[in-house]
Amino acid sequence: MKKRIAALTVLLAFLCAAAFAIVRNGSREDRSKEAKAMSRLLKSYRNKYKIFMGIPTTSVIFYGGFRGASNDYLFRQIDPYTEPDAQAVEEQEFFVSRPVKLDSCYMLEYWYWTATGEDMDGLYSSESYTSETSPLVIDIPREPGLYYFGYYDGQATAASGRLVEIKGKPSEDMKVAGLKEVLRCYKGTEWEDYIREELEKAKAEAKERKSAKRKGRK
Repeated sequence: MKKRIAALTVLLAFLCAAAFAIVRNGSREDRSKEAKAMSRLLKSYRNKYKIFMGIPTTSVIFYGGFRGASNDYLFRQIDPYTEPDAQAVEEQEFFVSRPVKLDSCYMLEYWYWTATGEDMDGLYSSESYTSETSPLVIDIPREPGLYYFGYYDGQATAASGRLVEIKGKPSEDMKVAGLKEVLRCYKGTEWEDYIREELEKAKAEAKERKSAKRKGRK
């Protein structure tokens, strides 16, 4: 893994850092004109999993997510020695990338998060980030395959500006769910068999952890 890039080289002009806000009694319909413009941008970068370059032996798919009803994600490639790239998904729990270059670097540049649970109805956050403020900068491995960046507490991460694990549910416990989403996106492509193999491994590891926890309680 190489060191994280300290400065972002290319940013669209209107993706400047916005003031953080968590608002009650809001909704997607309440977004400002700027947020609607961001929504149009997300659509322009939306990942299409049937149209992509890269195979399991030469590229990486990265995936992970935040607990919440839905998330909008925009990731941007920020390594100055790798060609520019931006990828987005809308209203999803997990982000699943298109295949990316080995040894590149992606940052979470925009994130819209909505809470889950009746007692949290209307709670959401919307934030644009720079490389210095982003809570998630991913150093893509030099080895091809799948890379899981984890699964985190959406509300706590949005509020603190740093990745926060879910209390009582470490990221590894959500890996199987993440891989199922990756499989859904890449079903019918040359990645499918590879993803299924990784999913079976993750299921076996989850079963072992569950068994170990049971033994630890005795």
